[in-house]
Amino acid sequence: MFLGKSERELLLETFKILDVDNKGFISKEDITAVIEAMPTTPKIPGGGVEELIGAAEPGKPGQITLDEFEKLLDKCVPAHKRRP
Repeated sequence: MFLGKSERELLLETFKILDVDNKGFISKEDITAVIEAMPTTPKIPGGGVEELIGAAEPGKPGQITLDEFEKLLDKCVPAHKRRP
């Protein structure tokens, strides 16, 4: 996926927010902590976080790297719906 500079910066900023403890990857615990810290965010039903992580990196143990996060967002947000 090719991202413009502003898209890449936004992706990195979002990744850093989700990587709560700065390990260099996003874990189930990171996602859960962010969701719980945002009271207006709908809760993900049991198993949903694992499904999200599995979609990003099938067959690996519950960690999403920056590259995998970028690929996941590429699947979820088609290029024509991204900001210019």
